[in-house]
Amino acid sequence: MLEGHHSLFATDAGGLHPAERGLDVNAGRRVDGEHPGFHRPGDPEGTTNVPGPDRARQTVDAVIGETDRLVLTIDGKDRLYFTDLAGAAVYRVDGPGKVERILAAPQVERPNGIQVSPDDRTLYLVEANSAQGGARMIRAYDLLPDGSVGNMRVHYNFSPGRSADGMSIDTKGNLWASAGLNSLRGTAETLDTKAGVHVISPEGKLLRFIPIPEDLITNNAFGGEDMRTLYVTAGKTLYKIRSDVPGMPR
Repeated sequence: MLEGHHSLFATDAGGLHPAERGLDVNAGRRVDGEHPGFHRPGDPEGTTNVPGPDRARQTVDAVIGETDRLVLTIDGKDRLYFTDLAGAAVYRVDGPGKVERILAAPQVERPNGIQVSPDDRTLYLVEANSAQGGARMIRAYDLLPDGSVGNMRVHYNFSPGRSADGMSIDTKGNLWASAGLNSLRGTAETLDTKAGVHVISPEGKLLRFIPIPEDLITNNAFGGEDMRTLYVTAGKTLYKIRSDVPGMPR
């Protein structure tokens, strides 16, 4: 277990590093560090499918201003999707200088974790509004070929407990969501959702719950040579969990 870090990122080789500041353009979740871009297994050596952290940061800063809380994912066409929690918006980046806002208030409240299904047909979005009556759920949208979204439905509801923060997705389309609390923190959230990894099927059913013995769980990412190790950040500790299903590098 690794002490003192809340966030992490995966390397091209499937390794994992604690991080301090920047963007995670490799695994579709917030981190606080830098790494050199995205490389899918099977791509030619040296292939980089999205801009490195400096160019990604410049793109984001130009759209929403400077932020140290940013969550990204990528689809099969190498388009980036990112959430702006404070600004209540979701954006798509089609290429250098090509940024489109695809969701905004009142459609969304506090967008956080984001993922795209393996077949690129569904966009999943965490709502993490801890206020009384706030949305604490995973929304699902049809993801259209042009990158727009529609047909919103509630995929999984964590309310009245704490919603997810970061989430990963495996090759079968199951979401691995870090959600819940084991200790109240002065919000409207209850302890009905226990802290742990919630494995949710493409049909929105809870398949498995992996408890984490910390007051608060924050994030997770698949890594390792076979992408079957899930790394989980919670409190000051980094945990790892083996999975029978490999994760997606999104």
